[in-house]
Amino acid sequence: MFLRILKYRDYSKLIKKRGPNLAFITLKKIYIYLYYQLAYRKQPMKLNAVILNEATHLYTSDKNFKEIASILGKKFGITISQEGIRKRFVKLKIPRRTNSEAVKLARRKHLPTNQILDLYQNKKLSLRKLAKRFNSSKETLHKIIKENNLEVRENEVATRLSNLRYIKPKINLDSNEKAYLIGLVKGDLTAYAKSKYTLRLITNSTNKEFINLLKNLLKNYGHVHIYQTKVPRQKCILADFDMNYFGFLLWAKKPYSLISSSKNSEFLSFLAGLIDAEGSIMFKKSNKQYVIRIYNEDIILLKKVKARLENLNYTPYIYKNGNKGETRFYLGKIIVYNKDYYALQLSKKDEILRLLKNLKLRHPDKIKKQNFLFQIAKK
Repeated sequence: MFLRILKYRDYSKLIKKRGPNLAFITLKKIYIYLYYQLAYRKQPMKLNAVILNEATHLYTSDKNFKEIASILGKKFGITISQEGIRKRFVKLKIPRRTNSEAVKLARRKHLPTNQILDLYQNKKLSLRKLAKRFNSSKETLHKIIKENNLEVRENEVATRLSNLRYIKPKINLDSNEKAYLIGLVKGDLTAYAKSKYTLRLITNSTNKEFINLLKNLLKNYGHVHIYQTKVPRQKCILADFDMNYFGFLLWAKKPYSLISSSKNSEFLSFLAGLIDAEGSIMFKKSNKQYVIRIYNEDIILLKKVKARLENLNYTPYIYKNGNKGETRFYLGKIIVYNKDYYALQLSKKDEILRLLKNLKLRHPDKIKKQNFLFQIAKK
């Protein structure tokens, strides 16, 4: 606006162009503009010792020449360029950064180093996530971590942590607890490797007490997810564990060596898990018979259990409970046997009571029946 007005050197032309009133207003604006320019413009000023000390302090505080010129201009009311400060530094032989140091500073100035180190070491955030959060590059963050004497995670570990959805507790189980879990998995769960780092257990059940048993037991070892299936009253139970600590459950499908050569306490823990998952404890009122029965398709498993029980002075027997291809009606649906189905049974009162005293069952319904048999035996 001001430059367009100055072209009218002959003010008579300005008056003809805009009229006397507008010409007066325009001249008044020119006067005000010039007044403020002269009154408030920043005066040139030499860099005295105070200003130079301030500039040096700012430079050592990781400010660049452009930022220093702006700060000094506001603080001391002077006009100075970044080139003028640089030349004065050269003249006074004040140490300056190398080009690589300047580039390094420009890339890291906005980065909170302590926070980055805490997030990487304690919160286990990956370099990719940190780079995205702090608007930086993985290479820059990698250098910061190494310069602060922290170990950079290997690609395999970093990939594992970046894909981790739930924290899996690191638990060292004793041999009896492992044996119980193996019996439980063999009875009614499926174990498989979801990934190189995660073991997953899965099963479906309509028994509320068994569902609660799995939920309360397995949540101590990993993440448990339970949801409704398409079948009425049936729930699916998923549980994920750290493969390093629960990989032993992968061989729960064939636990024959555990049955044959383990300690008595480990075998009884395995048997308790098997009964909790796929066994029954009964009292037949008609003939007042005590019964413990274990169902399974794996005839080799039942034979191994039978042999071990016989070594402990029990007299179990095995019979076929269902043939392959047979069907039965259960909870409103038809179940077809894909394999021959067998049962191992104990029927002698003294043996059953002796065995129940040594079994640490956890299924609420099985515990009730266990206590019921003890009460009847006292009468």
